[in-house]
Order: sequence, then C-alpha cells, then structure tokens
Amino acid sequence: MKAGFRMKDVLELVRWNKDHAQDCSYDELFYPKYYPGGALVKTSNDWPDKSKMLMSALPRCLHLVKDRGLYLMAGTTERMPAKAGSNDKVHVVYAFGCNPDVDEDHYDLCRRIFGRDDGATSIPIAWVDMVLKREPDEDVFYLDITPNHISLPQSARPYLPNNSKGPSL
Repeated sequence: MKAGFRMKDVLELVRWNKDHAQDCSYDELFYPKYYPGGALVKTSNDWPDKSKMLMSALPRCLHLVKDRGLYLMAGTTERMPAKAGSNDKVHVVYAFGCNPDVDEDHYDLCRRIFGRDDGATSIPIAWVDMVLKREPDEDVFYLDITPNHISLPQSARPYLPNNSKGPSL
C-alpha cells in the first residue's frame, strides 16, 4: 500500500535532523556494527548499552511511526517541537488520511497501510534526497509499505487511496 506525506513538511524534518544529533532506532540497538570493535555491548541486565553506541556511525534517518496515526518524525535525540495548536508532543508529519485530529477514518486507513500493530522503523534521509533528485518539484514523499517491507515506489507519482486527503494528482 502507498503512504504519502507532504514533501514541504518532510523537508522541515530533514533540515532539523541534519542540524541535531542522530538517535538510534530500536532495531539499531541490536546491530553490532554500531558499537566499538563491531561487538554488541550490553548492560548488566543483558540489554544493549545505548551509551556505548557509535552514534556518528548511524545513518541519518526519519522514523516512520504507527500508533494513534501514521507519521514521520525526526530521528534525533532532541525532538523537534510540535507546531502551535497541535495535539502532538513533538513535530510529526502525518501520512495523508492518517491524522487522528482531522481524518475521521484514520484508524482503518492506518491499519490497512501499516498493519494491526503499532510500530516504528527508520527511513533513510537519503530516500528523500533520491526522490528530489529524480523529481525536483515533487510535492509528495511516497512510501510503498507491505507487511514485511518498506521502500520507495518505482513511480514518482503513485496512486493514493480514494479517502486520502492528499493533493489531487
């Protein structure tokens, strides 16, 4: 399924991300390549020790999150402040049709796109750069999302669901 995000808003997240320290995703905690000597360092309770990670080795990314909506947020240690008037605690960019504050059917659409469970995963900032290189005037950042895979669509302008609040293409 496709998810679309307003490119102008995604670029705000990218700018914030490039100016602030990168944070790791949950999955990256378990990757030995992000620890000194390529060996996972654990705490006394057998959990990965985030304080020992080589944060500078982490790729710059945004976090794609599905909880009360489906959105992108900056993948940084310092969270980007929410916009005035928002019900969110940090600045997020909702997928079209997936904002619980404005989209009546957001719950069902989020489940169709991302699945039943809540979750989060990293989206490389390089993907945004690739889209802009391919389509410099692109106004929407799209992701192809399946139960086991997230990727950039082959087409620069994929189909959006009928109930999407995205721009008419």
